[in-house]
Amino acid sequence: MNMINTFIPRIILYLYVDAILILETSPDAIQRVKNYLSLNFDMKDIGPADMISGMKISRTSNKVSLSLSHSIERMLHKFDFYDFKLIATPYVSSIALKKNKGEHVSQLEYS
Repeated sequence: MNMINTFIPRIILYLYVDAILILETSPDAIQRVKNYLSLNFDMKDIGPADMISGMKISRTSNKVSLSLSHSIERMLHKFDFYDFKLIATPYVSSIALKKNKGEHVSQLEYS
């Protein structure tokens, strides 16, 4: 059997304080992880996550997306910036930006 064509499950466990997010494409693999962990820890399955570490989780049949818009809006409200008016940032489009090919300069010199 060719090892390149062999499926190797990859499970990601995201641990944060008292929560665990299990990422895997196979529901059977997720269940095996939950069963194994429950042998050693008191666990409660609260179902699919919709938020983790301030990120909103959105799912479709073929992808998972993470968004920070909820957290950004919360911060804008907290610091009273939510209702500010948008303004254009001045930018001269005729100036071409070029990659620095010289020596790196410590940013501490300019802080």
